[in-house]
Amino acid sequence: MPKYCDTSVVVVIRTGLKRIEVCIDQPAKGVRGFLGSAVLSVFGTLCNNIPALKTAWQDAPHNVFKAIGGIYFQQGEGTVRSLSFRTQTGSRKHEKMIKSDDDLRSEKFHNAGAKAVSNKLSPYELTVDWDLKLPAGQVEVTMKALIREVSSPAPQLDGFYVTADSTQLMAVGVNKVLKYL
Repeated sequence: MPKYCDTSVVVVIRTGLKRIEVCIDQPAKGVRGFLGSAVLSVFGTLCNNIPALKTAWQDAPHNVFKAIGGIYFQQGEGTVRSLSFRTQTGSRKHEKMIKSDDDLRSEKFHNAGAKAVSNKLSPYELTVDWDLKLPAGQVEVTMKALIREVSSPAPQLDGFYVTADSTQLMAVGVNKVLKYL
């Protein structure tokens, strides 16, 4: 029997910030392939159907790749749950914490390895969460670029995942990423 997934798409147009956010509910269930392609498809359809947005389609999407390293290397910015990275010694690693209060950045094994390569890590995937008091609740951000991006002179990542307890926290997650651009 086929399974169907009810997925909704919400587009937030923030004229004051000159930003358009495309939010896809349950992207892991409803999006086949790469998230960035799905977001660009929705955005393209939106711009083609709303004349006032046609010029927005001509601009490149925000490249959020540098937010991966920006958040990871900023001690105290959330709790890092997982990280995929390449080292200058030629190894590729994926490290993940068991869900707890522990931050991967302070975990002994990870910390010793990072120190061994003088913290010269090239991260390309990151999951980080925040337990916030105002607005109250949790928000988790996952950014997943392809490993080839760390070798590129202009690494690219056009989208990311935000899981949050509320719509307000969803906006907090988006703004946490944009803070590092």
